[in-house]
Amino acid sequence: MKFFTHLSFSRKCDYSFMLNVIFTSCRTTGRMVLLLAVLLTVSVVGTSGGMTPAPPTTAAATTPPVCPGGNTTLCAPRIQPSFGRVTFVRVGSGFFKLNCSLQSTDAAPMATWTWRKDGEVLRNSPDGHIKLMTDATSTLLTVQHDLSDRDAGDYNCSVTTAFGADNYQGKVIIMGSQGHVPVVSAEQSRVWARPGDNVNLSCTIVADKSQIPSGSWLKEGSVVPDIAGGHTEWKPSINQTVDRTTRRQILVIRGVNGSDYGNYTCVGELKGLSDSKTIQLLRQEPREGLPLPVILGIAAAGVVALVVMVTSFIIWRRKYDPDLGWDKPDPEAEYNIPYENELPKYDIFISYSCKDLAFAKDVLLKELTCRGYEVCVDFKDFTPGVFIVDNIKEGVFRSRKTIIVLSSNFRKSGFGRFELQMAGARKYLERKDVLIVVKIDQCKVPTMLIGRTFLDWTNENVRPHFWQRLENAIGPDQKVRDRKDHKDNQEEEKEEEETITAEDDRDHKNNAVNGHVANGGPHILGLPETDLLENEDRPLLAVV
Repeated sequence: MKFFTHLSFSRKCDYSFMLNVIFTSCRTTGRMVLLLAVLLTVSVVGTSGGMTPAPPTTAAATTPPVCPGGNTTLCAPRIQPSFGRVTFVRVGSGFFKLNCSLQSTDAAPMATWTWRKDGEVLRNSPDGHIKLMTDATSTLLTVQHDLSDRDAGDYNCSVTTAFGADNYQGKVIIMGSQGHVPVVSAEQSRVWARPGDNVNLSCTIVADKSQIPSGSWLKEGSVVPDIAGGHTEWKPSINQTVDRTTRRQILVIRGVNGSDYGNYTCVGELKGLSDSKTIQLLRQEPREGLPLPVILGIAAAGVVALVVMVTSFIIWRRKYDPDLGWDKPDPEAEYNIPYENELPKYDIFISYSCKDLAFAKDVLLKELTCRGYEVCVDFKDFTPGVFIVDNIKEGVFRSRKTIIVLSSNFRKSGFGRFELQMAGARKYLERKDVLIVVKIDQCKVPTMLIGRTFLDWTNENVRPHFWQRLENAIGPDQKVRDRKDHKDNQEEEKEEEETITAEDDRDHKNNAVNGHVANGGPHILGLPETDLLENEDRPLLAVV
């Protein structure tokens, strides 16, 4: 407001300069509109008073600075001081320096630095006692020559840029001077306690090293009793260093009751001069246990939430995770099944990781071959020059069964995963489950194979029955099945021939008998043969 008052009563206003200052001082669009309205008002007032505006200068065409990224909040100035909230300086040191700088150079455009001591603006003094050095990003204040109590006080550095303003204030204490006032500080301004708790209130009193300040505690203006081992007790401690004396004043309150809550003041005194800090002791209500119904309700809600989360996760996995398999095919759709009209070429296709070659070659292949099975394995049966995926497809679809050698290495194998998916595809295309899983180490079972019964090579209880169970899962080899089918066919043909022969003999005999009867037939002992044939109880006598 002082700035605009000055503009209103100035008779020689440079309006272009005013416009530039206004634009660079605005942080938000709303403030810019307000400032433009004020500028228009000032212009009207100046015109009505017969004042002629000065011709525009080059500064009026200057574009207001733009913050990188367009977010002025990121470019707002932030001061990084080189001194603390309290700075101790000895008289004999001759000088002290206070420095402030910007944390980010993005806030540097048109930065204006100002130093104040106890609210008054500091400037370079002719005698060099106060010296200021300022640039776009930092400012340095040097106080030198004849340091005394007049140099002690609150020093404040402030900065104003096109994107905002910031300030920092610290206290400077001159040690070793006459009439030095002790400085009292407290780590906490509020302390919470429950009835019956033991509480420690503490403050720090700092003075020159040659002087030891006194300390005391007041509550609501009255001195707090100091009773050793009692309800309230003072426990001071003093520490002296090269340049200062520090007195730590502790007030112990044992078994806090209702009358103990309130404002406690720590007072530091030295040669009639004093400083103080106030600490509030506030009541903290004891936490009561929740009622049992509330606890049970919370537990039930947690269980329900957990069940919902697990169920949702399972549904999501089944819907989106390809490791869980495929949806059932449409029974009315037509699918192109590889090698559909060809007989199986192999009994078994072995799918394994190349790192498990020893087991696949020296154990599985060797034993299954000895048992008469036709085994398809990559290093023996894959056709050179053909794409690997075509070899895998032929091996899986032209074999009656596919053995998966499951291991930690197999889980990391890309081709192993493809062979597993190819066998799964055959299951849904041909409605045949051709997978046999052989687990050879303590690996995690893939999600796609969960629920399947597998042969565990590492299980000592399974090992004695391993090959018999594997042979039962595979079934008899193709050669054995062919021999059995051939034998069955021979037996059927033999039975059919015997049946035909028996029928032919019976027909021939019947025809012969019928022929004799038609011609009168022979007579035996004066009886026709027909009588003999009709009377089976009568024995036939040989004709002599």
